[in-house]
Parts: sequence; C-alpha cells; structure tokens
Amino acid sequence: METPTFTLAETNRMVIYSNGTRLGLLAELSNMLTFVSDDEPELLQITVSVLHKLQQMTDNKFDVLNLEPDILKGR
Repeated sequence: METPTFTLAETNRMVIYSNGTRLGLLAELSNMLTFVSDDEPELLQITVSVLHKLQQMTDNKFDVLNLEPDILKGR
C-alpha cells in the first residue's frame, strides 16, 4: 500500500498529538475529537482526514514519517 500524502495542516496536527506510534497517535486524535465543537468544522475535517489516512497505513510506513517539531530539528 502506498504511503498517504498529508497536507501541511494534517502534518501539523500529527506533530502536535504524536506520541511516537501510529496507534498512540490514533488514540490521541480520537480522544481530541471528543473536544471539538460544532463551530470548528475545519479542525474536525482535518482530524478526521488524518485518522482515516493513519488507519490505512502500516506501522512501518508511519515510522518513516518525520513528525519531529521544527524546534527540535538539528539538535
């Protein structure tokens, strides 16, 4: 299966909530969705899109994604 392409907004969402594993990120994002209100449709759409893409990929494909925040790069 091909690795999904993530938008900048989707990648940012993953960087914020990533705990290092695909399953952990899925859990964190699913939990975060419980706090999204009806007046945040863009946030809802981005998060649902990320969840869908993460569910379609393998752990090995996830492990090669660079989800390190920019502030930590180059250390």
